[in-house]
Amino acid sequence: MRWPEIAKIFSRYLFAFSIVLIIPLIVSVHFDYIPGTEHPGYGHSTWAFVKTIVITTFCAGGLYLVGRTAQGKLFRKEGLLLVALIWLLSPLFAALPFVFSQTLKSYSQAYFEATSGLTTAGATILCPKHYESHSKNEIPIEFTVLDTPPAHYSYYGTVKPVRDFTNGQILFEGIEAVPKGLLFWRSFMQWIGGIGVVLVFIAVLPALGMGAKLLFQAEATGIVKDGVAPRIRQTARLTCSIYLALTGLQIVLLEIFNQELSFFDAICIAFSTVSTGGFCVRNSNIASYSSPVVEWIIIIFMFLGSLNFSLYYFLIRKQFRRLKDVELLCYLIICVVFSSVVILNIKNTFVYFLNGSSFDVSYSDAVRLGCFQTISFLSTTGFSIVNYNFWPYLSQMILLMSMFLGGMSGSTSGGLKTIRTYLLFGLFKTKMNSIYRPERISVFHINHQPVTRQMTTMVYAFFFIFIASILLGTFVYLLEGLDLQTAFTLTGSMISNVGLGFRAAGPTESVAFLSSFGLFFSSFLMIIGRLEFFVILLLFMPSFWKNY
Repeated sequence: MRWPEIAKIFSRYLFAFSIVLIIPLIVSVHFDYIPGTEHPGYGHSTWAFVKTIVITTFCAGGLYLVGRTAQGKLFRKEGLLLVALIWLLSPLFAALPFVFSQTLKSYSQAYFEATSGLTTAGATILCPKHYESHSKNEIPIEFTVLDTPPAHYSYYGTVKPVRDFTNGQILFEGIEAVPKGLLFWRSFMQWIGGIGVVLVFIAVLPALGMGAKLLFQAEATGIVKDGVAPRIRQTARLTCSIYLALTGLQIVLLEIFNQELSFFDAICIAFSTVSTGGFCVRNSNIASYSSPVVEWIIIIFMFLGSLNFSLYYFLIRKQFRRLKDVELLCYLIICVVFSSVVILNIKNTFVYFLNGSSFDVSYSDAVRLGCFQTISFLSTTGFSIVNYNFWPYLSQMILLMSMFLGGMSGSTSGGLKTIRTYLLFGLFKTKMNSIYRPERISVFHINHQPVTRQMTTMVYAFFFIFIASILLGTFVYLLEGLDLQTAFTLTGSMISNVGLGFRAAGPTESVAFLSSFGLFFSSFLMIIGRLEFFVILLLFMPSFWKNY
């Protein structure tokens, strides 16, 4: 293993990461020290980011000294290890602002929140602390899943409320009590995680040569990694440009069509939408805004974020024939069919919104709510406006299936990806035909290209690992004391990077009921799901560490 090369390149990454931290630092300074921008009861996060930048820069300098003798050659083994290290260690540094600001007391909680941001999972540990009304002593949060047998959860909140200095009355609690600089950092982590920390890294840092290609291939998700430009760095920069344009467009639309929405909220929503992340700066998620226009804009950009980014390049270049993509067609069909089933199923039902309101939904409301929650799950974004735990079981089943299917390859979405589902179905059909017509040689095609044996093997292996990981994760969560429905859906949520589950892991709760081990295990599931298993699992093979 060429450790000096790994240390040198990782030091460059940490230097770049420390520069990225300047952006939330500026936001923190704005809200912490400019009069009229923040309530005095909020904690400050400025010095938390300053300390994080100092520590990150110091570690980067140390690694640079270790790798000063590197010759600049990065082979496949080192490239794969470097990608794994970036995703495993980045949350260590990204979590520091939460710890230094004392927003989260436990480092396991901070690491989980940072991992959830960088992997665009969107699950959160943030939840308000509860107190007795008369004595103001903290009391646990009680939650019961009515199952057979019923499961009872008792845990403490993680975020102190913001109180009025004069009378001690609670002004803000939960997510809304977190300093604005940290709320921005949560959403910004999802934005840089959506495009891929490694992809941004190779787009910005020079002189990696073939190493850049190895990093891109190791981090890019999906079956077919089509470069949209001849050079890998040009591809990365072009993808980042499209990503940035979509983000800017959503911010503009949110500000134009809802002027009551603050610019800060619009930025954070756009960061979490285009990245298909799902973090929100309000306790009631998107329901806090009570704006159908905002919800429709989010629906559109959740869908756009779940498309293969190569399609945008072909559209810009007017290569319309390349848009005749079988995966795109399948994904559109899945979106329409799943949304239609949910719409018809929840029509005229009683719906509980996260902002506390509830009423019988009309057909127009059903269209909006059905499309929002279905696309949110399919794109693995994880936004929510209703408590779907009370929806009919058919709708819940559609959302559960959407969680596992995910969006298109080459997008910011997680899950199986549409192309793998299509390929598995095609291979199944081909195999069935060969049973009663063995003399016929059938070759399965995708976009007029034959599916190779290597691609078939990779899809089968991925599907096996996907199912095995869900079963193993569910088993571990059951040992943690979770009920079966919560354990199963939470596992799928972590691996598919959705952030939303069902029952105790539903839209009205956080994952604060997990132990420290459960939080680290959940972080591991999010990372292997983000990297699609193989890169991380290679680290557990003894042969990977041998020098040949």
